[in-house]
Amino acid sequence: MKKSKLKSYEIALIIAMLIVVIPLLFIFLMGFTKEDIDYEISANGKELHGKFKFYQNNIYASVTSNGYYLVPEADLSSFRSIGDTYTDGHMALDKNNVYVGDKIVTGMDPNTTKSLGNNYYTDGKTTIFSSYHTQKNSSTPLYKEIWLSIKYSISDEKKPQTYSYKIIKLPSSKTPYYTLLNPPNSIIHPSIYGTITNGKSTYFNGNIIPKADPNTLHNIRELDNGHQRLSIDYLADKSNVYYHNTLLPLIANDSLYSIDISHQPTDHCLINPIDNMVYVNGISFNKNYAPYKLISQHSSHINQVLFLSNNGVYFYNLKENKVQRAGDNPFLGRDVKEIAPLVFSDGKETWFVSKKENWSRGRTSRSLISRSTTINKLNTEPGKWEKQSNNADKRGAIWKKGNDFYYFDYSDFRRHAFYKIPKSNTAKQFIQHSNEIRELIKKKELIAVTHTELLEAKTKYNLEEGFVSKTPVKWIMLLVGLTVTILIAWKGQKKPTP
Repeated sequence: MKKSKLKSYEIALIIAMLIVVIPLLFIFLMGFTKEDIDYEISANGKELHGKFKFYQNNIYASVTSNGYYLVPEADLSSFRSIGDTYTDGHMALDKNNVYVGDKIVTGMDPNTTKSLGNNYYTDGKTTIFSSYHTQKNSSTPLYKEIWLSIKYSISDEKKPQTYSYKIIKLPSSKTPYYTLLNPPNSIIHPSIYGTITNGKSTYFNGNIIPKADPNTLHNIRELDNGHQRLSIDYLADKSNVYYHNTLLPLIANDSLYSIDISHQPTDHCLINPIDNMVYVNGISFNKNYAPYKLISQHSSHINQVLFLSNNGVYFYNLKENKVQRAGDNPFLGRDVKEIAPLVFSDGKETWFVSKKENWSRGRTSRSLISRSTTINKLNTEPGKWEKQSNNADKRGAIWKKGNDFYYFDYSDFRRHAFYKIPKSNTAKQFIQHSNEIRELIKKKELIAVTHTELLEAKTKYNLEEGFVSKTPVKWIMLLVGLTVTILIAWKGQKKPTP
């Protein structure tokens, strides 16, 4: 068999790739060396307080997602913390300045500056909000980030900073500001969920809450798997309802409640029982398709919260920031009851909710492509379900239908939500002793049930499923794209000749 020779354009392409790869490899190695400085400060620096460390006669501030940055103006002898909670750890004072991370807050007197709580600070004249959590600087385009990182890696350029601690100055007020609604749940960060007012205007995270009445403002109740607490996202006063500082298009009433189903901080649902409307992250569902019904208050085996309507099944797509229809409502016109968490039956047919993920199949790395929640129809003969006694109700339960035994998984640790137990003696032993479920699955004494997927609520994370796979063509595209980016950035740095 005759061996094929490389064509001239293929040889040229390989040479071009080497020209690009070798310098990039050098840059990356230099970058790793400089990243060791952050490690040295973290490991060997003397902790002052919060985000600040003393290292080699200098004070450094840790900026989350970027590393450590020098605070050149800081005076060690007078350098001190501003508050007594860890959420004040990004703030500091000395005899000359007020600091947020490595930045100086201009116009604030360090001698009179104090913490008001909830990440609000004042010197008596100027009041600011500064979150303990960093945010990405949206004003820095990607190509510039790459260019700055390259310059830092191969030169003495200042370390680029793409994340920072937010600083928002509140309007001057003759009436002093004071905090409201300190976090109702001990596990919640006050830096995220506190509010502040001067008696007239009220603010959330430094942003004004329009039309809010500070005298009647309160947290709406929240339900979570049968437990009740106060919402950290939804507020109401005597007239209005808010998601953070966003005014929602509904009138406040005592029946409003929020739900925490998926345990994801980006999925906050509010339900109005008066008209059964739903709001997620401040976005209203379509009123034309109301009323909506939450499919279940249980959170295992779901990636999206599903709502039933006569017009279909709906969910909020986090990545696209909009409400989407997943498919037809399979329960429409049926007397369906939830017989177990996320398992439904009308006495004849059985449905269950499950989740799945799709990952890329690169040899050395994996990337999330999508997450889904599905409604499935169990492929089994009609019959009555009977719950069997067992001592593992918190993680699952044994059920019997006819002569067959099944395991309903209530936890979120198993790949599947529904298993068939092929041997009746295994079911009886499981009921008595609660054997290790993982071993039973491994021994195939618990088998995922056969079912038909009826609909899928999907959130996509990658636009192209195979983009991160390690194919030569895509690596070439990536290198070419990076080369063009560097050239564009370099061109942008050139100054016009006089």
